[in-house]
Amino acid sequence: MLTVSNTAVDLSTAISTSASIAYVVPVEVDAADLFVQANSIRWLDDGNTPTDAIGHLASSTGITVISLRGLQVRNFKMIRATGSDATVSVRIGKTN
Repeated sequence: MLTVSNTAVDLSTAISTSASIAYVVPVEVDAADLFVQANSIRWLDDGNTPTDAIGHLASSTGITVISLRGLQVRNFKMIRATGSDATVSVRIGKTN
């Protein structure tokens, strides 16, 4: 689980700092599925920085899955969209 707070963070950094051991996302990773578990986030995948008012809104209401393919993981950034930290689980991989 990743905690998304009030400072925008790229996906690679969020993954590498969430574990109790150091983990570096391999450069060949170009796919991710993100599951918004609690509260809402805003995200951008073009390298720009989202804010709580700018970016694609993903809510934890219902089942929210963000499926990304052919992306550069370091270009994906997210931030919480509300006053409370959001929780996101993520699955990364490589497209064929």
